[in-house]
Amino acid sequence: ADRKAYVEILNRDGRVSDHELRLRRKDGSVMWVILNGTIVPFGAEELIVAWTYDVTERHRRAERMRLAAEQEQKTILDTSPVGIGFFTDQRMVHCNQMLVSLFGYPDLAALQARPLPTLLADPDDLPRLAKEAVQHFDAGGRYQGEWLTVRADGTPFWAQLTAMRLPDTGGDRTALWMVEDITERRQREQTLADREALLRVLLESSPAGLALATPGGELRYATPLWSEMFGYDVESFKGLTAAVLYSDPADRVGFTELLQRDGRVVDREKMAKRRDGSTFWARVSATPVRIGGEDLIAVWVQDSTQRRLYDEQLAAAQEALRVAVEEHRAIFETSAQGVGLLKDRVILRCNRRMEEIFGYEPGALVGRGTRILYDSDEAYELAGRGYNQAIRGETNVREQRMMRSDGSLFWCRITGRAMVPGDPGRGFVISYEDVNDQHAAIVAIRAMNEEQLAIFAAVTSGIALIKDRSIRSCNAKLEEIFGYAAGEFRGKPTRLWYATDEAHAAIGREIRDDFSRGATHRSEREVVRKDGTPFWCRFSGRLLDPADPDKGAVWMVEDVTEEREAAAALLHAKELAEEATR
Repeated sequence: ADRKAYVEILNRDGRVSDHELRLRRKDGSVMWVILNGTIVPFGAEELIVAWTYDVTERHRRAERMRLAAEQEQKTILDTSPVGIGFFTDQRMVHCNQMLVSLFGYPDLAALQARPLPTLLADPDDLPRLAKEAVQHFDAGGRYQGEWLTVRADGTPFWAQLTAMRLPDTGGDRTALWMVEDITERRQREQTLADREALLRVLLESSPAGLALATPGGELRYATPLWSEMFGYDVESFKGLTAAVLYSDPADRVGFTELLQRDGRVVDREKMAKRRDGSTFWARVSATPVRIGGEDLIAVWVQDSTQRRLYDEQLAAAQEALRVAVEEHRAIFETSAQGVGLLKDRVILRCNRRMEEIFGYEPGALVGRGTRILYDSDEAYELAGRGYNQAIRGETNVREQRMMRSDGSLFWCRITGRAMVPGDPGRGFVISYEDVNDQHAAIVAIRAMNEEQLAIFAAVTSGIALIKDRSIRSCNAKLEEIFGYAAGEFRGKPTRLWYATDEAHAAIGREIRDDFSRGATHRSEREVVRKDGTPFWCRFSGRLLDPADPDKGAVWMVEDVTEEREAAAALLHAKELAEEATR
């Protein structure tokens, strides 16, 4: 057939230029040649003059390059930390093993057999997802979104989907989709947001104002209630020293000496002074705390004027606790991870995301040694040990501090594998993921826990988180009020507080009525301690989230037995005095 085609061209055009075909040698082997020919007169005959060039080696090099490219692509897919799939007309045509594992299927065939909508927690979401992606594709961009997906066993997980449309081939419209499990990240973000909301609501709903001051008395922070109590707005208190808040400056000296001696101050009453010069009795508690690396004093102040005068106006309005629930990238240019091809620890190729992570301009990393990505020789040598594992055909995964072009350091998750196990000369595929925010979130959660524990320890009222009329958590003060040891209340029902089932049921109805209206429940009622002795408590509670009562409620509890007894005694004395004057 090759001979026939060659002769037809020669007869038609009179010559053949750069015609590539295969010829067979005498020994039967096949070679690729470029054949040029022309018809020339030679005496009474016409002869064909042909020039032949052997290009077999060139074909071999091209084939080796093609196989190497296919191997490189396969290695990148196999070592990617995210699932990758190729879809044509909403049909999966190929994916890597990570995608199969991510969705919990035994193999690619099992995954492909599943209808595409069933990979989403809500199959009806597929049209909306497809529409959003196509809009991005048509605008020449890539798509990225977070969706709730479902594994083969039915368990849901949050996934970040990143997609881009590939160039048309043969009329097909193929898209590359990348899937990353972000469930743990969303949980960490939710935990941090919940704790921030809990602390904010606790501060805003407390009957006592909170201020943070340096040991020298310089005020750094105050809650709105504290500012209102002393007659300052949120801005005007800045720069004040604690000394101006005392009616008698000597009280400040005594307060400081007591704090230094005992390490804390609990329920000390002093005459305080407002901004306008008026005075009021204040009940003060304080404890040292460390916030943001700075030693401060947390000072809780409650206006006790009405309490000292046995007036009903002592009950301060308490806001409820509420908890806000809130709540983030694909291979090469669509990947949330940077990907580089390294040989002898020199970057041969990398995607744009890798350049962005390390702060380099496009193309600036190619040809550079990876030493520039580390802040010290020790860190560079430590990273080099992972290559031994990769050479054995294993995937090396680690987290290490890396350095950007501006010298700043950040935490990075590094995943590496040899292009060809056992042959380091073929290079390595390395992916880089910036996990600095995750480390920061862990540090932030730890700091938030420490701050919250310090505040709980300093507050003078009992505090409890109650769900389904069961005590989920509380501070030591609440257990102290009821005569229980530390930790005894956790998981116990609130029925322990009441002398009878009827009393427990009656107050439950009152609370449900208030909570159903989104209101704060406030009441004073007789309860019993662990040893059975009755006493009076003031209760104030509100749902964490009125839209979702199942999240529970936060309660503030205060022993008012002495206050009520004093008020009763004052009333009795008044009645006796009136009787005596009749």
